[in-house]
Amino acid sequence: IAKPRQMLLEKDGFRMHAIFRYVEDFKRRWDSPRGPKLNFHDSCDYEYAAYRFSRILGLDRVPPVVPRKFKKEDFAEKKLYSQLSKRDGTLQAWVENAMTERDRRARKVNPPNILRWVQQVQLMHIFDNLIFNEDRTQENMLIGPDWKLWFIDSTRAFRPYRDLRAPEDIERCDRRL
Repeated sequence: IAKPRQMLLEKDGFRMHAIFRYVEDFKRRWDSPRGPKLNFHDSCDYEYAAYRFSRILGLDRVPPVVPRKFKKEDFAEKKLYSQLSKRDGTLQAWVENAMTERDRRARKVNPPNILRWVQQVQLMHIFDNLIFNEDRTQENMLIGPDWKLWFIDSTRAFRPYRDLRAPEDIERCDRRL
């Protein structure tokens, strides 16, 4: 929906994939598939905030994110620079060789350790409640090759409410958290 751009970063012979997001959308009312939302805000800055908050909590579940504004020398192609030059956004490390939760279910692949999987999903529910993420879907739950669950796409989080988003989703919490 927000049209993020996949990028290949290279520095001193090291290469990695990343995703660049530059969404900043505000609507007084938005009729979402889950019902109407008032004062809807979709912002790439929330992705960076989710990463920083996850680090404060000691979680390693949101891939690294940095704020980013491109400069002309960042690009070999002038066309790409002209498309992105006026956009402030965020750059997030790509989780290589990952599958989405939707892919996992479609292929009927079971986690190798069910207890660990349930703990990771519970951690996600806690995190989404704390940042009031209203947009967790099977598409933005990434499973790494080591079966680590990554939480991506928090651009619709940090809503201005005092209560938890869905406290009934929280069944248990790791003592360290």
